[in-house]
Amino acid sequence: MPPIFVSFYTPGYADEARQLVETLDLFGLDHDVRPFESLGAWEWNISHKPKFIRQMIDKYPRRSIVWLDADARVRRRPELFDVLPAHLGVHFSIRDTSREPFAATIFVGDSEPARALIDEWAGWCGIDPDSGDQRNLGRMLRRPHDYVVVNLPRAYCAPFDGDLDREKIVIEQMQVSRHLRFVDAV
Repeated sequence: MPPIFVSFYTPGYADEARQLVETLDLFGLDHDVRPFESLGAWEWNISHKPKFIRQMIDKYPRRSIVWLDADARVRRRPELFDVLPAHLGVHFSIRDTSREPFAATIFVGDSEPARALIDEWAGWCGIDPDSGDQRNLGRMLRRPHDYVVVNLPRAYCAPFDGDLDREKIVIEQMQVSRHLRFVDAV
């Protein structure tokens, strides 16, 4: 069964979410994109991401989940998600000497280990919501674990202003938080 694409958005991102849904519809991708009342801070809102993903896992059993930030745009059919053999797929960038996840596009496989991974990540975000989802995911994945984590190609999480050939981009991240993060989030 193909994955379901999920996201949530706060009021300031409603237009971004509408554009995300338009691109999902363009490729006939099943989705569940929902409004979300801000928790009061950008970091707290993004730290809610793993908890929301877990809710979607429970709502759509026996399906893989693909999280897309509300300001993402699907530019090509994301065929990799139909065959990805992983508990988690996320793009890693190299920062200094470490690999850091770019959690704007996340694949979550349909398996018990994947559900446990999301629960663990939600726990990390619950303990330290001020650090945000991405930093907490990176901390969690640097610890020893048995999860199968795949580094998604950059084309599946391409910043709008990056140097990747536009013809290769599958999912583009508009990174609206660069200017909206202090007003509203996600």
